[in-house]
Amino acid sequence: MKLKQNNMSMVKITFYILIFFSINLLGQEIFKDKIYGYSISLSKTKSEKFNLVVSKNDRKLLNLTFPVIQLYLYNLDSDENDELILVKRYLENADTLNTLLIYKFFPSFRFCDSIQLGKYFPEFIKFDFEKPYLLKVYHFEIEEYFKSTLPDLPFAFYTLANCELKIENEESFEAYEAEIYYLIDQIYQLKKNLSCDDENKKADLQRLLACIYVNLLNSEIAIRFNDILKENYNCPDAIEFYSKLKEIYE
Repeated sequence: MKLKQNNMSMVKITFYILIFFSINLLGQEIFKDKIYGYSISLSKTKSEKFNLVVSKNDRKLLNLTFPVIQLYLYNLDSDENDELILVKRYLENADTLNTLLIYKFFPSFRFCDSIQLGKYFPEFIKFDFEKPYLLKVYHFEIEEYFKSTLPDLPFAFYTLANCELKIENEESFEAYEAEIYYLIDQIYQLKKNLSCDDENKKADLQRLLACIYVNLLNSEIAIRFNDILKENYNCPDAIEFYSKLKEIYE
């Protein structure tokens, strides 16, 4: 059960981030609160960037500045305390990218782990209300390797263990399973009128198959991808496509 203070802090953080986009507060502090005895403040600099400071007893423990910063408080591990989860948004080669960083408050404030999100944002899922949240992250890199007109992306669920993000596939098993069967149904519909000479439809089919491949790896569901490939992909570059998948993800 989350402390009421933590729930209120989450509401306050979300509120101030939203209100911040609506008004101009250059050089002003827009959020300040205490969580587990740590002072957390968020302000916007004169250069129109977010500045996040975490401190205790007037000693700065974290001081980060990025074009956009979003804060979350969720418990991702086996203790009863929330972690501070930060998503920093920045520009790289004209692309807007997000990186997620996780900090623990106990036994002392420290950085734990990070993960790249591409242009996407994290999702926090609870399959069991007696257990911590799981972090759901999308495999954005598939958009580069298997371009498609479809929006489908594979995903992974993570838990925090000993301050490290670890893939979780027990609580999330049914979510993976449902997604895989959904993708198989999409493939069935797509391949009805598929010609290997139609590059767009072939690319869509490859995207769906790649999503299944990655989700099978993450979930460890006992389904042979090779069987799915043989049944659903009859184009002459099947071996090349399969080799590319293994090169990227294994």
